[in-house]
Amino acid sequence: GQMIVNSSQGGGFKDTWVLAKDSGVEHDCAPGMESIHLLEQSRKHSLALVTASKADNLYWLGRYTERVFTTLSQFFPFYDRVMDTDVDAFRPFAKALDLPEDFEDFDAFIHSFLYDEKNPDSVRSAIVYAFNNAVILRPELGSRSLQQVELAMSSIVEASEHGTEEADIFKHRDIADNMLAFWGGVENSPVDPTLKSFIFVGKYMERLDLYTRFGYSVEELKAPFAKLGAYIAPLDGLPVPQCFAEGLRWLVGQLPDRGYADLAKTLGALLDDFNDRICMKDLKDLGMLNAMDMDAKRI
Repeated sequence: GQMIVNSSQGGGFKDTWVLAKDSGVEHDCAPGMESIHLLEQSRKHSLALVTASKADNLYWLGRYTERVFTTLSQFFPFYDRVMDTDVDAFRPFAKALDLPEDFEDFDAFIHSFLYDEKNPDSVRSAIVYAFNNAVILRPELGSRSLQQVELAMSSIVEASEHGTEEADIFKHRDIADNMLAFWGGVENSPVDPTLKSFIFVGKYMERLDLYTRFGYSVEELKAPFAKLGAYIAPLDGLPVPQCFAEGLRWLVGQLPDRGYADLAKTLGALLDDFNDRICMKDLKDLGMLNAMDMDAKRI
């Protein structure tokens, strides 16, 4: 499998979601029905204000913040083992993410993985990608919610200046905390629930990808799978961005080789639903994906 990235970090599309009926006519509700349909109308109105590219940005903001969080959360236990034993203890981590396993210069390897801005697989690159999407979304999400992503960006840049000093590496736990604070801030903000769903669908799709790379048990996958379903629920009956289907299709294709054939089948049913609801006419060129050379088998 290949870990996927968004090839465009900004947007230029000006197309919007067109949600009126094909006839272009919306009939009045019967007396007394206004309150019943108010939420549905609100959801559609919020989508009508989101450009295709910003829907894409929301999804990828969720994916990249999750990539930073889970990658660092997995990194520290393996790094601890290296400190206690030898560099071979780090090989399962590298294998899961299809990173180079040549550790002749382990410090150089760690520096590249954490800090190399020219390495698309690095933690720094994931933070930069998250930040780039976040900046574009400031009008929708607000400065306070995005402050945590900015703090993570500042922290990784500052840490890169000190190389692989052990004290600085363990400060990266603060970056993981920044991601937690960001998600909590978005969840507790007045941001429209549909926009939140775009972020968290991306987040939990990424989590399922990473958890299956690291060989999590089926029991451990139940929570992120349930969360994915919970954030898809508010989108019921609405068109979805193409990036949802593209990301899910890619993941479903990887899972059997990782030993998760049953999960692939379950997610495949969700993919069929997404395919039926992609709004290609109004969301053109959404979800363009590049491939990073990150093949990984289950460890």
